[in-house]
Amino acid sequence: MLWSRRDFLWGLAGVLSFPLMGGCSKSLPCRIAAHPWPGYELMFLARDEGWIRESLAVELCETRSATESLALLREGKADGAALTLDEVLRARDEGISLTVVLVFDVSAGADVIMATPKIKQLQDLKGQTVGVEKSALGAYMLHLALREANLSEAQVKVHALPVDQQLDACRCADAFVTYEPVATRLEKAGMHRLFDSRQIPAAIFDVLAVKESVLNRHRLALQGMTQGYFRALEHFRRNPYDAAFRMTSRIPLSADEILGGFRGLDLPNLVQNRHFLSGKKSNLLQAAKKMSDVMVSAGLLNAPASLHRLVSATYLPRG
Repeated sequence: MLWSRRDFLWGLAGVLSFPLMGGCSKSLPCRIAAHPWPGYELMFLARDEGWIRESLAVELCETRSATESLALLREGKADGAALTLDEVLRARDEGISLTVVLVFDVSAGADVIMATPKIKQLQDLKGQTVGVEKSALGAYMLHLALREANLSEAQVKVHALPVDQQLDACRCADAFVTYEPVATRLEKAGMHRLFDSRQIPAAIFDVLAVKESVLNRHRLALQGMTQGYFRALEHFRRNPYDAAFRMTSRIPLSADEILGGFRGLDLPNLVQNRHFLSGKKSNLLQAAKKMSDVMVSAGLLNAPASLHRLVSATYLPRG
């Protein structure tokens, strides 16, 4: 089974162990599955604060992991899910026709390659051992870094290693493809940041993807849900500590710990979302094409991903 960094990250703080606050009810027509991840929490804040009108019949189905969210999609128990872009491409490869209708966040430093002191630049990775989790995101991050250094994957020794084992395996590799908070822990152990997602802007996305077959039926519900989400995002930007404090009623973390979870993430506003989800040359489509190529070469997709109807700005708020 492939690892998802979204499955793991907040699990470090015990978030994944808390009881679910409700499953997907068959009585509500638009069911969105989402697991604990900072970028998704503003959607839950919008729900909890009443910023998504009940008359719109949207239900957020709380899961413990992306794996569980994908299972609900396969079983027909969810109409959409909060996922990483690579997870959307894998689901489409399996025959689940998903369309991205909202971009929650873009990695801007949250994904990183940590290296030992002897490796001072990317070119120094040649001939070295790199620990990386067996996931599309891990493969993609390593591919982009090696491309920057004009190196091929054949010129490094790739060691498959789940992120939760990296700290204990410091002596087994010269560098690690990782993310926060493990990156900070590796830094304290003597490693340094060699490369991060700030150097590859608009490459790694968290999104809301909905089954194409239900989009028309749930158009108003999705527009109302995204409107509530952007209201929560505006509140978070104006008063982040208050927003984080409100989130503590659902998440067993302090407000400071919650805010720390957003470090390294860009949260696109409505205008930026329209840009990501509109046009044949949108940054999201370009990122999907590049990610698809890497996933095919890594054996994570059966065939290059079709970009047809992959994104749509139709379900963003009007105006």
